[in-house]
Amino acid sequence: MIRANGSEIVALAGAANVGGTRGVDSAIDSAEALDAARDLAQASQAIVAVTGSVDYVTDGTRVIAVANGVPEMAQVTAMGCALTGLVGACIGVGTDPLRATAHALAIYGVAGELAAQHAHGPGSLRMRMLDAFTQLDSETLNEMASIDQ
Repeated sequence: MIRANGSEIVALAGAANVGGTRGVDSAIDSAEALDAARDLAQASQAIVAVTGSVDYVTDGTRVIAVANGVPEMAQVTAMGCALTGLVGACIGVGTDPLRATAHALAIYGVAGELAAQHAHGPGSLRMRMLDAFTQLDSETLNEMASIDQ
């Protein structure tokens, strides 16, 4: 499983001439990196998740879009690293890595949306994310998850 932002996916796919990168900050939107994500998934035979305003997960053939989260999540250091850990956990208990990855992205995004309701900036968003994870139940997740298969 490979999870990265648009710029990172494009660079990994070898299509760096599509746009720029600013370290871990993405200069390429997730939708713009979708073709590179498909190519990377096919070449690596791995599930690829490109995160951004809308997250996309692909196995090179199928694509699932997840439209949860808030822009402020990108301002919190290590948010993507923690997301990757959750993806690994979901893959470990799921039967379909593509769907498990999409589920993890939805969980994380919904937790971000809930946390943002009470956050006053990136620091309190991080803290509120921890609270949101412990309070998130399946009913809330099912109501709020925006998954397009």
